[in-house]
Amino acid sequence: TTIASTSGLEARRNQAIYTATKWAQVGFTRALGLEAAELRRTGRFRGRFGGESYTPDLRVRLFNPGGMRTHLFDAQPPPAYDSFMDPMKVGKHIVTRAAGDDSWIEETIPRDSDLGRSLR
Repeated sequence: TTIASTSGLEARRNQAIYTATKWAQVGFTRALGLEAAELRRTGRFRGRFGGESYTPDLRVRLFNPGGMRTHLFDAQPPPAYDSFMDPMKVGKHIVTRAAGDDSWIEETIPRDSDLGRSLR
């Protein structure tokens, strides 16, 4: 499970390093998802654990939440800070969604979406 950011999907002024790291997370996780799908499809990956053969249950998750209320903004909150999401609520949502049986999940959570508003 990777928790990136909407900054990994859209470049933002004055956030070059942060945005670059989030783009890297998104690209890495999407590539990992493709590799996991191929392994599930072909069954090529087989391991041994305790003398038993097994095929791992590979599930890849990518979450891209929008603006979050964190201490990073204590000194100078950005415009519309009141619309940023509560990290605890977002975390609970991610844990619930990631627990499913889907082999691949990618979910973007913009702060101005219905879901984003429910996580404020």
